[in-house]
Amino acid sequence: MKKKNNLFVLSYIPLLVFPIVGCNSATSGKSDVWCASGYEKILPEQDYQKRYKDDDFVISMVKNEYEASQIVISSNIKSKYEITLNNLSDDHGHTLSKDLFHVYHEKMITLTTKHDYLSPNVIGDFPDCLLPYEKAVEYGENYVNKNSNQPLWINVRVSKDTPAGVYKGTFNVLVGDKKYDIPVRVTIYDYTLSDVTYSESSFVLRDSNILLYEMDSSEEMLETYYDFFLDHRLSTNFPFELCQGSYNYNYSSFLKYALKYSQDDRCSLFNIPYYSVIQEVEIDGDGLLAIDDKRQANPEDKRMQEISGYDWDEYLNVLNAMVETSLSNGVDLFKKTVMPGTIFDEFTEKTTNGYMALNMAVYNIRRMDDIINNLSNTIDYLSYSNNVITQTKTLGFDNNNDNGGIGYYLKNLNTPITFNTNMSEEEFNSFKTKLKESILDTYCYVTVTHVPPEFFFDYVPRCAICYMANLYDTKESLNKIQTLVEERGWKSWVYTCIYPKYPYPTYHIEDMLLSSRLLGWQMYDYNIVGNLLWGTAIASLVDNDGYYNQLVDQDYYQTGARSPGSNGDGFLVYPGRHYGVYGPLSSIRLESILDANEDYDLLHALNTYYSDEEFLTIKNSLMDNLYDGMVISYEDGYLDNFASKRELLCSLLETASKGGNR
Repeated sequence: MKKKNNLFVLSYIPLLVFPIVGCNSATSGKSDVWCASGYEKILPEQDYQKRYKDDDFVISMVKNEYEASQIVISSNIKSKYEITLNNLSDDHGHTLSKDLFHVYHEKMITLTTKHDYLSPNVIGDFPDCLLPYEKAVEYGENYVNKNSNQPLWINVRVSKDTPAGVYKGTFNVLVGDKKYDIPVRVTIYDYTLSDVTYSESSFVLRDSNILLYEMDSSEEMLETYYDFFLDHRLSTNFPFELCQGSYNYNYSSFLKYALKYSQDDRCSLFNIPYYSVIQEVEIDGDGLLAIDDKRQANPEDKRMQEISGYDWDEYLNVLNAMVETSLSNGVDLFKKTVMPGTIFDEFTEKTTNGYMALNMAVYNIRRMDDIINNLSNTIDYLSYSNNVITQTKTLGFDNNNDNGGIGYYLKNLNTPITFNTNMSEEEFNSFKTKLKESILDTYCYVTVTHVPPEFFFDYVPRCAICYMANLYDTKESLNKIQTLVEERGWKSWVYTCIYPKYPYPTYHIEDMLLSSRLLGWQMYDYNIVGNLLWGTAIASLVDNDGYYNQLVDQDYYQTGARSPGSNGDGFLVYPGRHYGVYGPLSSIRLESILDANEDYDLLHALNTYYSDEEFLTIKNSLMDNLYDGMVISYEDGYLDNFASKRELLCSLLETASKGGNR
């Protein structure tokens, strides 16, 4: 945790309710073109006169990563604009092609209610949807409104073999009949970001919402959305819960995609399909799950209670199909699997039905862990002969010995199962050892809104605890989870939704853009390995009772509060069909999350070059004054502070990777 307390830094940030003085001068048709970083939101009605001389478009990056910056047009009349990109070059004759840059018109969304009440930003128009510049021209949207600022988002990704160096040139912007030459400087450090995504994530993507967005829920469209998020280093629950046949007990489509994305470096994990049922569990006199000596000795005295849970027979069928497919193809499908805890989402003993929500979480996680441990033991009873694998053990469950969710055992198959494999015997012997380890590493993530009671921590053997970001701000919560991670092999995740709010990290529209990017730094700093978001493309309006109101003709570009209590919660993309784009349109918030995930992976890479003690010193220097706990430090100059820390991160990686001074 950082020593400096920045809880009272709001006074450093000016309120964003100013006339654009420079654009209201007596001179007819006055305009200014200037530049801003890719860490901030440029609001259309704010006065930025003091920044009009910031006319250098600057990007610093390593190879194989995306970075962006912005060109802003401020005008006192409604004006059409055009932008022309040019190749850049360095002092050694190398060229950075203009084709590597992509320009987006930042569409404004109007917010009518302020939900992040501490944020200095006020209601009004905010930039969010990124419309490709070519589409803005095609649909006549390449203009800046009267007395307004219009930002253009420009990103670039350079290949792994691009020579490092400083590339310079100009971009040209035409506003009305006035031309502006924008100096451009792109610094490329001699380090290459890995293709592998190291932070784990489960960002929920539903086919029903894609259907409303695009009027198309074909497998091709669903894959387009899924790959779009993978390109942003985010894994969603699709296609593993949503693919054709998942819910009619046909696993072929799931297994097809599992094979594909298990071998895709962009994919950090995927959810195992599940089916829910109502089941009876034994409850003790205190209303808690009967475990150990709390179980009734006399079966006739059992107090039974119905709870929601997984269909364990079908869950075992899915797992067995994954084992067979893994061994047949020599591809470990368990390496990236996770079990979602959505059946007992946001449980606490204080929720509806009291302790039953807590009991659901404990019972389901214990039983999942039990089935995983026993399934891994079946691998020891596999044999190989002439490219045929024989399985002699399977799992059974003894209800009479169900000790709060633990009752599985190995039993002999009456008729052994056989299946073909493309592996040699040597490959099989090596592979099954790795497969067993991956099965044992399979875990469940569970979201909580309050610190769980000791009953949960004492009786859940393994899981990923997924707190809202602000819960990690308490020393007690952070220390408890870090202890569980270190001592019991748990994992810590984070999630955001309606809460928390500014100045904690959020994905809300009225929050500062740097907020979402710094969450990646906080995650790595505090050993938070996973990130959950409940909705990425919610097309419905969710009311206070949690009902999804399906509005087919909704104006998605002007509906900011789709979930009550926040602007932007539940969606990060916009439908492309209105502009003839097949698939989603991104938002500046999603691009910021991509940057956060890339920064996480860069910090992961930097850690590999140093001892733990050395890296701790470096990490403290990098993170200093960026945040305090989970509270973002919005002091004067906070954008420049982050820019210098990012520059330092890139420089350290370049030096360390070449074996330089550490």
